[in-house]
Amino acid sequence: MLPPLFNPSNDLALAANVGNYTPPRNIQRMEADLRSIARFWDEGPWGWSLNTRQRYLKMGVSPHELPDKAWLEHHRNLSSRATACDYIRRLLHADDWHGRLVGQEMTMHTTAPGHASSPVILKSPWSSSGKGILVAQDGTITPDMEARILRILRTQGSILSDRFYGDKAVDFAMEFFVHPEGEVQFLGYSVFQTDDSGQYGGQLVAGQAEQLQRIGADEGLLRSLVAYHQAHLPLLGYTGPLGIDMMRLADGRLHPVVEINLRRNMGILALTLYERGLTAPQALTPPSSGGFQMVIDRGMLRILRSG
Repeated sequence: MLPPLFNPSNDLALAANVGNYTPPRNIQRMEADLRSIARFWDEGPWGWSLNTRQRYLKMGVSPHELPDKAWLEHHRNLSSRATACDYIRRLLHADDWHGRLVGQEMTMHTTAPGHASSPVILKSPWSSSGKGILVAQDGTITPDMEARILRILRTQGSILSDRFYGDKAVDFAMEFFVHPEGEVQFLGYSVFQTDDSGQYGGQLVAGQAEQLQRIGADEGLLRSLVAYHQAHLPLLGYTGPLGIDMMRLADGRLHPVVEINLRRNMGILALTLYERGLTAPQALTPPSSGGFQMVIDRGMLRILRSG
């Protein structure tokens, strides 16, 4: 069994695609301060990359216990936002959803997209927690944004565009575990918070009844989407924990595949904490002067920084 490892820098390591990746100092500090949170799962890392493999090798883990480089390259390609684009396209054409779903405008570009005529959000293929995201709420691509778009294209090869939904009512996710034999276990719904720029804010720690109440969507539609995912996620060729980020708009329509996170995530962690009865306000990691701490605060799982 591999030791549990909290490595939330993994999405950045996927973008860098090197074994000896060094994350920014603040991310290094966060991983060091919050490393004890890994006690809440049995084994393995938060996410896989060449860097994850290298970190385990430095711990003394045998190479034979770790994924090889071919597997890791396949996993990196699956972890790109291009996977979500392909997946939502198949989902939207798989059934007549009676106008209850949006997301038709999600597109990957290998050259700079032209100026938008409506609000648009742009995302790099690999990033996390709201990083690598550009928002043009009035559809205007500024010179600074153009420079960032070109930098993303130069370093990562493509960029995703989608409509920016200013009428978003709630962010939520469906959490799954794909077993090696192909069974897809639905772990539950999870509600989370982001700001207008896509920066992650926190995760609801609550039972499924409250999660569904917060989501406020048609439960029949949600069950249909869960069934679709359980039938089609095995086709990705991935095994392990994953989350599909979604949103509900003010008119009740759903964006069914905002992101596919092929790793552990804060939603799965929040579900685990609830199952263990950890719901009261409390610190889950030791305090760190000028650093980071993970806490349950007013029913939300949050990462806070002191000083």
